[in-house]
Amino acid sequence: MILFDAVAVSMLLLAPAPPARAGGAELVDPRDGKRYPLVEIAGLTWMARNLDHRSDGSFCYDDDPHHCDTDGALYRWEAALAACPPGWHLASELEWQALELATGLAYTELEQRNDRGTVQGARLKPGGDLGFDVQYAGWRRYEGERYDARGRASAYWTSTESDLAHAMHRDIDTGDDMIWRSPVVKHYALSVRCVRDRYARDEYAGQDTHPAWSPDGGRIAYISNREGVAAGSDINFEVYVLDLATKRERRLTENQDFEADIAWSPDGGRIAFKSHRDGNDEVYLMDADGAGQTNLTRHPASDGGASFSPDGARLVFHSDRDGDKELYLMNADGTDVRRLTDHPAGDHSPRWSPDGTRIAFVSDRDGNDEVYTSRPDGTDVVRVTREPLPDWYPVWAPDGGRLVITRGDPTQDEWVLVVMNPDGSGAEQVYAGNDSGNADWSPDGSTLAFGATTEQGRGRVFLSLRGGSNAEPISGRLAGTFE
Repeated sequence: MILFDAVAVSMLLLAPAPPARAGGAELVDPRDGKRYPLVEIAGLTWMARNLDHRSDGSFCYDDDPHHCDTDGALYRWEAALAACPPGWHLASELEWQALELATGLAYTELEQRNDRGTVQGARLKPGGDLGFDVQYAGWRRYEGERYDARGRASAYWTSTESDLAHAMHRDIDTGDDMIWRSPVVKHYALSVRCVRDRYARDEYAGQDTHPAWSPDGGRIAYISNREGVAAGSDINFEVYVLDLATKRERRLTENQDFEADIAWSPDGGRIAFKSHRDGNDEVYLMDADGAGQTNLTRHPASDGGASFSPDGARLVFHSDRDGDKELYLMNADGTDVRRLTDHPAGDHSPRWSPDGTRIAFVSDRDGNDEVYTSRPDGTDVVRVTREPLPDWYPVWAPDGGRLVITRGDPTQDEWVLVVMNPDGSGAEQVYAGNDSGNADWSPDGSTLAFGATTEQGRGRVFLSLRGGSNAEPISGRLAGTFE
């Protein structure tokens, strides 16, 4: 385990707090249009109002929507982890401690529980000089589903667990000016303050690319050569997974070779990927935590591009075992391999449709890489795109009604994302400047993940609303732990 940038953490906790700067800035939540004033404290940008995005696991005090409108929603912890808008996250223990240092709380009190400080909490209260302006929204107990303390106390989740049943929280109330810190049962419903994701300008070199969104929407797997570049190699790509709520990134493979073509199983419990660790490309399968890495294809040819069937029982993949790349089908344990296509051109990069009735893939059978679809048995092949530039990596939207593809000019290294109907009609360019890798949809179809380059020239996984707006890098070291 590698702790996240120890120098940066020390600077975050020990640096003197600059004055808060609100400056009239606000966030408009792209999901529902609600507006939140922003305040910058100790280098972090916070919402200066409680989050009010209604979702499963959120409640309005006394079940009255008016209280959500005025004081924000109350969230169970699991819901709070996923509640913040793209580019924002539930504040961690580390970030709350940075905020507390800005109030003047002693460093020696940060890890203490229960009441801490004397008058420091007053700086976070309505009218306090830091501009944080807590709202006394109360909370919802899990025992008897009772509400309590509205108008008297504020209670805020952190993203940090204390054990399987509890997570850390902060409480500020009208009775004193101290700041309470303790674990709370995760089934309580508390308020949420979101913090803007941040990225150091001198963060690691290397490229993060080819993202794949988990079926539950909480994680994104991708490949990165960050460790390879640090060791002097730019071809050592490994599989990583990013938890979107906690912003923790974890390395799942470690083979000093090239991994690619990530695909989650429909239940989110397994990940298929391509690996070159055995001297040629093979399709591997592992648990979602990186355990149990197993070679499924075990063939001297080049195999890759696997995609699960909607029921998780089978995988479609490409292989050149018969002389050129064709599509093949196998059981999820690697047995019963069958050839689906038979064409002298190269067929590759298959993706199963969500309803299981079609497979999208890429072929140069008409002289240029284009997107095609077929039935799962390889019949009824239909050409989808007809462009002079290559079209790569078709990925179905969760409802099956659209495809996103990567289109570009390899000679100029210029690539765009294009969304279209499955028959190729209604094509719309939604982002220019991705890195020639695939994009993937969030499970609700609202957001795309893809590889692109930051202003600092780093290759990172970006998130963008489907229309291409609000593109923000999402991979990269943040507050928390890098494993």
